[in-house]
Amino acid sequence: MQTTSAARRLLARAILTLAAVFGLQGQAHAVDGCQVLLCLAGNWKNITVCVPPVRAAMRQAALGHGWPSCSMSSGASGGVSEVHVSTNEETCPPFSAEYMTSEYGTHYVGCQYTGVVTTTVNGQLWSTMYWNAAGDAITSYSDAAKSQLGAGNYDTEYDTLLASWEASHPHGPPDECVRSSYGGGCVER
Repeated sequence: MQTTSAARRLLARAILTLAAVFGLQGQAHAVDGCQVLLCLAGNWKNITVCVPPVRAAMRQAALGHGWPSCSMSSGASGGVSEVHVSTNEETCPPFSAEYMTSEYGTHYVGCQYTGVVTTTVNGQLWSTMYWNAAGDAITSYSDAAKSQLGAGNYDTEYDTLLASWEASHPHGPPDECVRSSYGGGCVER
């Protein structure tokens, strides 16, 4: 339990130190990729100094300017790193994927989320954040991240939505339906 508390304190101190050193308490014009990287390693929605830069990174990427990078990132082999990609059928959370059925079969038509940012710590998956241009985001944390952050210190919305979707779709999406995250499930045709 002390390790979990120490890890949380260390992460919070690192983020606050970075914010103080670079004067990031106010709205910055350019998104600092290193601050975004550190923020995504924690429950960024609950860390006040993290919300503006992460939301700015989402807006920047939505406008086609790419995801901000951090020159101090050590890559996937060690330290903390992140990779940003656009969502597709394979990367979209199943509860956010949209399917349409026609006489030609059931087809994937889109995802509620635009992009996926995968964060690794010391070469191990830490979290996967799904985001959209409206600023909505949801994060899936690895078991290692959950253990380090401790119960109550990470956002459980992804886990809750996935469990609910899996309970109502034990065999995946039905063959004859339109599935929509906006409508909360599958509507029979």
